[in-house]
Amino acid sequence: MSKDKSTGLIIKGDEVSFVRADGEEYFCPPTFVILHDVTGKDLRRCDFYIVKAQGGTGEDMTVPESVYDTAIAYFANDAELKEILVDIPGGPWNRIGEVNAIRYRRKGKHAGDYEHPYDPPVVLYRCERPHAYRLRLPDSCVVDERGFVSP
Repeated sequence: MSKDKSTGLIIKGDEVSFVRADGEEYFCPPTFVILHDVTGKDLRRCDFYIVKAQGGTGEDMTVPESVYDTAIAYFANDAELKEILVDIPGGPWNRIGEVNAIRYRRKGKHAGDYEHPYDPPVVLYRCERPHAYRLRLPDSCVVDERGFVSP
């Protein structure tokens, strides 16, 4: 991976599901991933988009050094960081309810299945075309190499 293209988008996980406020678990389609703009340049920093990964060139990515450093901290030096194509919806976004937790699988040095609870619950939105979800966390959210930290 080289360090010179302007993108701050990183896929943080896959196999995504949400625990709704009523206790039911909703599973996203298996091709969906969690997309995060670690810079906040193109997308709100505390919004997480759950979108369909559509493959890609499989080529090494080129990113700014600060994003490269963030990706390496999240995935580890031996991570295979590759280009993946995703469709980021512009809306309209419809509020579908509150969720008490997100569950997902993570790759890299902290690979495994994770659950992050939200107390109080956070709002989940859906876009129909293309089919996608947006998890809107408070502006004070903290997400780092450990994953979702707070809320």
